[in-house]
Amino acid sequence: MKKKLQTALIILLAGLLTLGCLVQITLAEDKYGGKFTLSFNRGAGQFGYPLNIRHSDSNYAWWGGLQGLVQLSTEELGRWDPCLAESWELAPDKSSYTFHLRKGVKFHDGTDFNAEAVKWNLEKVMVSAVSLLKKVKSIEIIDDYTVRFNLSDWDAVVLDDFGNPVCWIISPTAYEKNGGEDWANTNPVGTGPFKIKEYRRSQYVKYERNNNYWEKGLPYLDAFEVFAIADPMTAIASLKRGEIIGIRDADAITANQLVGQGYEFATVAGGRMGIEFNSTDKTSVWSDKRMREALEYAINKEEICASLGFGFVQPSYEIMVGIHEVGNPGTSPRKYDPQKARQLMAEAGYPKGLKIRCTFSASFKSDHLLALQSNLAAVGIELEINTVQANAYVQMSRSPASNNDIRYGRNRGGAPLLNQAISEISSQSMYFVGVKRSEGFDDKVFEASKTPDLEKQMKFLEEAERIAYEDCMIVPLWTDPSINIHVPELKDAVWWVGKPYTHFERAWLERRD
Repeated sequence: MKKKLQTALIILLAGLLTLGCLVQITLAEDKYGGKFTLSFNRGAGQFGYPLNIRHSDSNYAWWGGLQGLVQLSTEELGRWDPCLAESWELAPDKSSYTFHLRKGVKFHDGTDFNAEAVKWNLEKVMVSAVSLLKKVKSIEIIDDYTVRFNLSDWDAVVLDDFGNPVCWIISPTAYEKNGGEDWANTNPVGTGPFKIKEYRRSQYVKYERNNNYWEKGLPYLDAFEVFAIADPMTAIASLKRGEIIGIRDADAITANQLVGQGYEFATVAGGRMGIEFNSTDKTSVWSDKRMREALEYAINKEEICASLGFGFVQPSYEIMVGIHEVGNPGTSPRKYDPQKARQLMAEAGYPKGLKIRCTFSASFKSDHLLALQSNLAAVGIELEINTVQANAYVQMSRSPASNNDIRYGRNRGGAPLLNQAISEISSQSMYFVGVKRSEGFDDKVFEASKTPDLEKQMKFLEEAERIAYEDCMIVPLWTDPSINIHVPELKDAVWWVGKPYTHFERAWLERRD
């Protein structure tokens, strides 16, 4: 009897295990196949040759299968994870980085990814005009899958260069066989999950599954196609007709029109809109901290975001975009308080207010700015809006604002925070010209850059944020979100990883009945 019972239990367990395996296999098989069609409001320009990739073209390059030695983590904001390098180490004396490359990886043209390919790609970056890998003095091949980068100097952002689109890796063979840079600009030949199938300038880019992708079993999708649709109404119509199943980087007005219609939204903060001024000029009202604070107290960020952002745009009370997601600088936000604003203005010698001019780019949406104009008028600040074309705005931003003028602009932000702090906000940045860096801000940022310990870095950055925000170095306003809309059948798509790099290799489409 006992033996029969044991036999029955064994049979039952075997059956359950078999059933479990069948369920797992079925679930895995259900993920395979299908075509993901997406609209993006910017067409592809130069997205195949890393040295020429700029701004939104990095989306197309990533989608088109270009990868680097490292990639931003999908799980921990700002951390670098392995990609084409399985691991790396910094020499004890910080004189070099040694990367151990992933074996068995093929480029889309079938050639081998190896140390020679890495050296070929990154030596081009070293001798170029771009400001990346400038602390790398030489590249040394140890063996086919080990590369050493010898450094002239080290700081904690050196590693960030290897994840930059300019340092993504392409096939040297494909580049040289097909005539070089001109061909490569629109023909990405990388190592990623999708590879280019067809490209029509200003119309679409179509990608197909890379069946030899190094992550076994991925991607799940058969194809991925991106259509350049600049007009949001056309994109909405295409979504409703089923011609596309997702919209990349929609604005809040477009997104609001689709709320409650069965679509899903993946919204991330993206950049941040804010006000900058000339606080280095002692004759400027903004050299007085009280006036800078008054400016922020006068703006009802919550109301503006609620009425014009439709729940997608959020108020911002931080200098470093996203620092509150990973740290706690302990700052107290300056919430809307017009009485406090008037008090500070009176203390600074402007009890009757003043008239100022605000310059902004025609590429920015004006509705938020008009609301800001109304808020400031309520405390006696008469705001003249000066709209200029995008190119003119970029040129103007290279010089300090005139006297009491202010500028309404965008801070890109994003991970890694240290890189953002140095390249966008510190005194070394090409941005915020004329903004006086708060005393001690640069010191904390550059102390952070001298330690490889991420926890210590964060402590320095939290202190830098506290210093800058309490001094009202810049007036942050609200997020400039990346809003991504898709049908509910699309599963496991990652739309943002600290920067606008998506991960669609694990995305899959649920079959409709």
